[in-house]
Amino acid sequence: MNTRSTQTGGRTIHTQSLRIPLLLNATFSGVNGLLLFLVSSMVATWLGPQATWIYMVLGVGLLLFALLLSILAVRPTPLGLLVVTSADVAWIVSTTAAVLVWRHDFTSMGWGVVFGTNVVVLALAWFQQYSIRKAFHVPFGEPDEYQICIAVDAPITADTFWGVLADLRAIHRYMPELKSSVLTVGETAGVGCIRTCENLKGQVWSEQCEQWEEGKSFSVTFLTDAPGFPFPFSKMRGGWHVAPNATGCRVEVWWRVVPRRPSTASIVLPLMAAGAQRSFPGVIARMADAAQGRSVSSGTPSVLPRLHAALC
Repeated sequence: MNTRSTQTGGRTIHTQSLRIPLLLNATFSGVNGLLLFLVSSMVATWLGPQATWIYMVLGVGLLLFALLLSILAVRPTPLGLLVVTSADVAWIVSTTAAVLVWRHDFTSMGWGVVFGTNVVVLALAWFQQYSIRKAFHVPFGEPDEYQICIAVDAPITADTFWGVLADLRAIHRYMPELKSSVLTVGETAGVGCIRTCENLKGQVWSEQCEQWEEGKSFSVTFLTDAPGFPFPFSKMRGGWHVAPNATGCRVEVWWRVVPRRPSTASIVLPLMAAGAQRSFPGVIARMADAAQGRSVSSGTPSVLPRLHAALC
């Protein structure tokens, strides 16, 4: 099976790091599902509770779960792996609770089988969380530094799109969740200026421009030490990059972050990436509309065909 990957910003994301734990989990779930379904009466003898039909139902459920994991492994995503991990944790909690509630019905072998199985499931869950962090980790960066990047192809020239993107004050016009965005330091966009944004929840944060390449890209450092900084990161940078392609231009939006609580990285990063994939195609489409002279606001849909974002 080939390893699919994309290259951006000096790093490569390998889907193989997400695929392997899914396939391992699918194999383990499938084997257990077959065992429960085909020899349910024997399993009942091993475990203790004589509820053959329950084992058969669990077997079918595990076989379907294994099939779902195999499908997910074809095009794995960090969010998909996070959902699978949540299912694994739910399995561990529910089966442990069942053993404790009906402890007098289980044989000694039954206790060993259930807890031994849960040890394997826990190991798979840990491996899945590790694989999520690995997929986002910045090579040669800090131990807990991660990068999220999305790419959107827009049917507009790079130069035309840049004309709208370069107006840092105007980003709230295209993002429904923003109430305002203003330059609080500097009269014009460029290195050293500071943009302050407020969202509809009343949360406020500032970003200082650290790099500016006219017509191509810019990057900012989020002022994470400011009182009330709303995001769960001790360090945070981000930026935009625009480049011509065969259909118009490719727009990349990226963030490099260090979570305040490193243990939450495997949860925060997939959710953040999925949110960016969901919201930024609309943002970029509205910016493209504005660049072509059409009147738009954050609450209006774009006249362009629906754009799509991919992790990069």
